[in-house]
Amino acid sequence: MTALPLGLVCAMTLAVIWRERQSNASASAALWIPWAWLMLISSRALSDWIGVGAPRGSVEAFADGSPIDRAAYLALLSAGLVVLARRRLPWADIAAVNKLLLAYGLYCAASTLWADVPGIAARRLVKDAGNLVMALIVLSEPAPWRAAALLLRRVALVLLPASLLFVVAFPELGTDRRMDGSVMYTGVTHQKNELGRLCLVTGLALLWLIWLDKAHQAKRPPLDRWLTFILAALALGLLMLSESRTALACLALGAALMLAVRLPLLRNRPSRLVGAAVVTAALLTAADLAFNIRDEAFELLGRDATLTHRTGIWRMLLTLPTQPALGEGFMSFWSGPRLQAIWTMLQAGILQAHNGYLEQYLNLGVVGVVFMVALLALGLLGARAQLATDVPGGVLRLAFLACAALYNVSEAAFHGQTAMWWLTLLAIVDARALRRGNP
Repeated sequence: MTALPLGLVCAMTLAVIWRERQSNASASAALWIPWAWLMLISSRALSDWIGVGAPRGSVEAFADGSPIDRAAYLALLSAGLVVLARRRLPWADIAAVNKLLLAYGLYCAASTLWADVPGIAARRLVKDAGNLVMALIVLSEPAPWRAAALLLRRVALVLLPASLLFVVAFPELGTDRRMDGSVMYTGVTHQKNELGRLCLVTGLALLWLIWLDKAHQAKRPPLDRWLTFILAALALGLLMLSESRTALACLALGAALMLAVRLPLLRNRPSRLVGAAVVTAALLTAADLAFNIRDEAFELLGRDATLTHRTGIWRMLLTLPTQPALGEGFMSFWSGPRLQAIWTMLQAGILQAHNGYLEQYLNLGVVGVVFMVALLALGLLGARAQLATDVPGGVLRLAFLACAALYNVSEAAFHGQTAMWWLTLLAIVDARALRRGNP
């Protein structure tokens, strides 16, 4: 990372902090902690930003990680825990209404015991727990879903213009080459699909803010509204540039849900939106089984039937010896000799199954897959109940869940340091008990 682009990004970050502190004085100062967390997991690692990151594509580097990155995550995790401690949340009540999520966390912790290297698995689990801590900070705010959108908008204010700057002015940082030699646009991330994910998660929040203005006449300064429109257009433009079809389909799904809730059939009973979404998904699945409509859908999205060779990767991974019931341990499948063997068979650098459900199976077995499907279903029930009392929040929560379920069909984001997993946790957690705390 050269000094000039890094300096420009730092200047943009300071400008956003100054502006947001002036224009959103009522927002909790604690939100800057999950903001910093999201800034890191949505772009490059801190060690890469300051130019001391280990070379990518090494099995040893992937296993060891960077002490600088670990220190940064640990500092943010510690700060987040201090915030939650000061809010005096009713932890017993929170655990009582989130029994399934608690059981899943305990299972993940237990799975580190049968991992190839338990120490590394445990370290990754602690870092992954930071996503939950940051989600709880947001959910314990007085207006949690507005806080979530505000948080993602702040991320967009820095990372989207910075991505455009990297692509246009610093192509050696903002672009890369595919295996066939063609240009791949990455922006402030490492890979085109990561740029697509950044545009997706920020785009969902930006579209929700625009929808909120139109549907509920939210009172916000005109400058904020125009800035939101500009950022939304930038997110869409960078998403198209990244050619991340999965992220584009998910953003379209989120927008469709926001529009659907305003239809006459759903306007007076918005909770029906969840049932309508589930029925639509079931009908599409049945139609695909009967008429094989997926080929036409892939053609519409500009994708081939193999999802850019993902189906071949899935078949190969399923041939490898694993523990079907319990998996190889939390985030432990991609490690050691197994990872080297996969890189020999496929290509160096692949670190995920490109399917979140398969990734769960490889790491946590059938038990992990059942846990994740159950958590998503429980989140849908929570979104349905929320739509009856809080339409804006319920719509955003449902959009996060629906996009997470679809996104993980061709990308793996049910764990680890990704903003999509953070959004999934935000939508899964039952936040009713958090209101009894002191935000």
